[in-house]
Amino acid sequence: KFMLMNSFATSKDTLEALAKYEDLGAGEELEFVQNKAPKVDASDFSPASWAKEPAHEFCPPGHGDLYPAMLGSGTLDKLLKKGFKYMFVSNS
Repeated sequence: KFMLMNSFATSKDTLEALAKYEDLGAGEELEFVQNKAPKVDASDFSPASWAKEPAHEFCPPGHGDLYPAMLGSGTLDKLLKKGFKYMFVSNS
């Protein structure tokens, strides 16, 4: 089974690009989305603010978020219920 951990910033583009490969599946079969982490202002460590683009106030936390994202999204439970016991993870 092929599955991606994606970010809120890249999910839409990724799903659109992979839609032509029907064997991969779609939506929750193909990906789960990692959490969001707030950006901070380097000068005083306050939460970053971007009134014109509030989405820019957050960033994906990175590959260290794999296990919390799998658990929080329900992906771990879904895979376990389908009988998966092992997982190969690649950060490339």
